[in-house]
Amino acid sequence: MTISVGHNQYTNALPLFFYIDYDKMRELNISFVTRLPAELNRGLADGKLDISLISSFSYALNAEKYELLPGLSVSAQKAVGSIYLFSKVPINDLNNKNIALTNRSATSVALLKVLLKEFYNYDVNYDVMDPNVDEMLNNHDACLIIGDEAILTFREKKLKLYSYDLGRMWSIFTGLPMTFAIFAVRKEIYLQKQVEIRLIWDELIKSKELSREKKFRPMIHKIKEKYGGDYSFWLDYFNSCLNYELNEEQMAGLQYYYELAYKHSLIERVPNLSPLSMLEK
Repeated sequence: MTISVGHNQYTNALPLFFYIDYDKMRELNISFVTRLPAELNRGLADGKLDISLISSFSYALNAEKYELLPGLSVSAQKAVGSIYLFSKVPINDLNNKNIALTNRSATSVALLKVLLKEFYNYDVNYDVMDPNVDEMLNNHDACLIIGDEAILTFREKKLKLYSYDLGRMWSIFTGLPMTFAIFAVRKEIYLQKQVEIRLIWDELIKSKELSREKKFRPMIHKIKEKYGGDYSFWLDYFNSCLNYELNEEQMAGLQYYYELAYKHSLIERVPNLSPLSMLEK
């Protein structure tokens, strides 16, 4: 039986995957499937993937099916640097306006709705679209873009657009970090394949730690070949914006996010956050 692992294709998740020994994984019948975040969410929920990095919001929708892996996330202490609301008008003028949402996110879409309802008390009309800023803003006042598309759009610094980093907004209002993605494994797979899941977890932890030890340098050189940009920009992005832990601070921010999502009827229940402690032994 092959174990399929969801691999997020965005650069913000790359430190978790960059140093994995893929040859070793193939020998153990463990395959990695590279997809967009929304596709990974669907794949794990539908059983087409066995273990995956998924949107934190998707975990809340399917928590009864999953076990949560410890020590791994894509989080931001303050600014995240790759999740932006781009707007034709200042955010204080967005009440009763129209906002286009990327179809590649779950956590960020719910986070924007929480921020605008809980902290601004706005009523907003939302539409989900492909992430193209020009097309999204044809008939909308603002748009939400995530990942590499958001980085490139922000770098272009389009004239007459206001930009708001959702990680920074969350930090300002709550004083907590925001956890955008976490690793989950389907419960039946974990029960059947605990040894293999431990090996996968070890590889992910190793990749996270090696990325940090090497100060992201080899990885950044690869990223620059594809997306350009200054080395200093990418170094600051990985060092200052992103965090890959899942400690008490990240858990507290995630718990509050779920509570607000529940308060505003985005999820039916607040999920239990209990990472698999036995993996850390």
